[in-house]
Amino acid sequence: MGKKIDLNPTKNHIKKTHKRLKKLSKRGKLKRHVRDGINSIAVRKTKDIIKGRQNIEEDWVKDREALYEEENINDMTLVPIDMLNADVDWENTPFKNERKRLMKKLRMEEEQTRINDDVPRKFRNVEETKKDSKSLPVKIDGKIVFKEEVVEEEDVDIKKEIEDEEVVLNNDVEIKVDLSNDKKDYSKLSASELLGLRHIELEKLKEHISCASLSVISNPEQNVDKLKDLLRHAIGNKVNHLVVEDSQKIATASLAEIFIDIIPGYYIRDYSEAEMEQKMKQETKALFNFEKTLLEVYKQYLTHLESFIRPLTSKNFFNKNSKATFRYKMGIIANKCLCKLIRRTTHFNYAANIIKLIVRFGAYCIDDVSEDCCKALSDIMKEDYQFRTSLCAAREIASAVRDKKCNVPPRLLGSLLSLNIKEVDKKTEDDDKKEKKQFKARKNAIHKDRKSKSVSKYEKQLKKLEKDLKEAEAANTLTEKMKFGTDTMKQVFTIYFSVIKRLSKSSLMEPVLEGLAKFAHLINIEFFDDLIASLSELVQDDELRVLDAFHCIYTVFVILSGEGKSINIDPVIFYKVMYKKISYIPFYNGELKEKCIDISIRCLHIMLNVRRKFVPTVRVAAYIKRIVAISFLMDSKSILAILALVRTLFISHRTLTTLVECDEDDEGGDGLFIPEMGDPDCTQAMSSSLIPDMKKLIGHPCKEVGIFAVHILAGCPSTGTNRLAMIYVNKNPTDFLTDEDIKEVPSPYKEGITKVVKKAGVKLSWKNVQTFVEKWLSS
Repeated sequence: MGKKIDLNPTKNHIKKTHKRLKKLSKRGKLKRHVRDGINSIAVRKTKDIIKGRQNIEEDWVKDREALYEEENINDMTLVPIDMLNADVDWENTPFKNERKRLMKKLRMEEEQTRINDDVPRKFRNVEETKKDSKSLPVKIDGKIVFKEEVVEEEDVDIKKEIEDEEVVLNNDVEIKVDLSNDKKDYSKLSASELLGLRHIELEKLKEHISCASLSVISNPEQNVDKLKDLLRHAIGNKVNHLVVEDSQKIATASLAEIFIDIIPGYYIRDYSEAEMEQKMKQETKALFNFEKTLLEVYKQYLTHLESFIRPLTSKNFFNKNSKATFRYKMGIIANKCLCKLIRRTTHFNYAANIIKLIVRFGAYCIDDVSEDCCKALSDIMKEDYQFRTSLCAAREIASAVRDKKCNVPPRLLGSLLSLNIKEVDKKTEDDDKKEKKQFKARKNAIHKDRKSKSVSKYEKQLKKLEKDLKEAEAANTLTEKMKFGTDTMKQVFTIYFSVIKRLSKSSLMEPVLEGLAKFAHLINIEFFDDLIASLSELVQDDELRVLDAFHCIYTVFVILSGEGKSINIDPVIFYKVMYKKISYIPFYNGELKEKCIDISIRCLHIMLNVRRKFVPTVRVAAYIKRIVAISFLMDSKSILAILALVRTLFISHRTLTTLVECDEDDEGGDGLFIPEMGDPDCTQAMSSSLIPDMKKLIGHPCKEVGIFAVHILAGCPSTGTNRLAMIYVNKNPTDFLTDEDIKEVPSPYKEGITKVVKKAGVKLSWKNVQTFVEKWLSS
């Protein structure tokens, strides 16, 4: 019996069968009936493929006709009119709504076909015969002469002129009319006719840009040449002068979206001459042509954007009506395009050039342009975790600060606060030299004692030394990410130190000091002495803003709490300045007040909690009395943040419980507390009491404030009825400032304190705020 036929063969079995038949066919060993069977299978497959293609084509035609019937004739325009304004609607680009666009293109083709049927056919290089009318003949010198008069045709209607200029799309071949030599005279047209003509031209322009944009996005490699046509419209070359400005705005905005969509996720390298001359596959050649054309058009487009933004940097550009000009509006659009490109193409070619332009425009330009540029820089640094782009941006910012002699807007330096760098390499060149000397000394010692050792022992020690050397070199070899991060922070600290030395009273101090406070743990130890000395002089300046003083103090204590513990510096001056500046906080409003509260709480945590071994209890008690006093003039969230900080201080310094352990008959303390004293160590705060303060806060309209007040009044117990719920224990003090679950209630005590101040006939200020709060509590 023959082999049984397998009705469910596996893929592997089919593959082996094909391979065996192919070998037999090459050798000519296949029988006739087998060859006929193979040929019939191939013919049957071919017929199925042809039939499938026909079915697809028929279905496409039927679907197209059905869509055309259901589509409303009065469709909305493809390109939003908002794109004509200076503020481009980025979400509605010209190549949106693909279905509507295709249907409108179909209607235009059919309408053009109908128009062409009515218009007489014209041929190239053939002049039309002019109409003439024959008059009666005349006799001159005995000869009969027939007189002919040329009859000029009447002016063509406006609609026919528009139809002659129309772009006809037939089989994806564009027949474009050259409008560069547009010599039409529109002076005889009325205003309404001119507006109507301009509207029609504008619709045609939008349709053309929409179709070109869609074709590029749908198949970039095949239709990459259409980028050149879009760039021509963006430049305004060979465009009807009625819509040339609109063409530049729409095409410029459209190209930005197209580039973001089609730019590959890799850097296109330059090809060598040998690579260009060698033979390529069809796919490789198409890719090569796409990359080459893309880079050429992209470079020209960036130059086009720069040409419109650069005039805005000129001081002579502006006057009263400058913002209404086309140049200004086009400059704003170009700047938005540039900023949007760099957010999405930091990996691509010319990214460094774009960053350089954005930094320069952020440093030199008007506020509208500078804000967009600085925001773009901030965004790319926030999303950069390899720090290559951040290093490029930091270098350009440092260069701009140096060239302008620190005369740059604060927002430019503020963009550096978005850096994600958490760790840098702090090794100096001296450390590397010392390490190399140690290994060299070990090697010399081994060679010196070679005679007294056996060969095996000598080789063993030598191998161990080489192994240790390799491990040290591997540890010293930084990763690329660490290297970029280290170099970036070197540029950043160079900027910060130059500003502190040159312009200690400029508006740049806010972002500089805020940056130092954020990146203080990354500062190299060799800069500590000079930096602390500079900040010490700075905080003693009465003209320095309170927020800037807090940033200085925070930076110093971050340094002293980290690698700067070994520095022999007494920070008592910073404690005194901090004690003084806290009283200013209640007299600020809005965002500045919130920033001051946030940074002051973080400062006090490092000063009094982290460095608790170096701080006397009386100093901590003085700070507690002051921050609780100013809390009576603040909202509920600020009070909660302050009380949460007080709780942490009670836990770190257990002797502070004496502030809430006085007898009922002696709630005010058993000594003389001096609240107006400038030195916290001399206020005798341990002789005072917090009982009146906490009892006042227990009745606060915000229930959370009352809960904290009861807890502190009980001595901050961890067990019992007065213990604090875990929902509050697990939060940092600064978290209460942004907690949306807590109701923000304004201070209910302000009116009572104000009455006490009015009775004294003075004005409430940072100098007497604590004194009057103490009087109000005792009244």
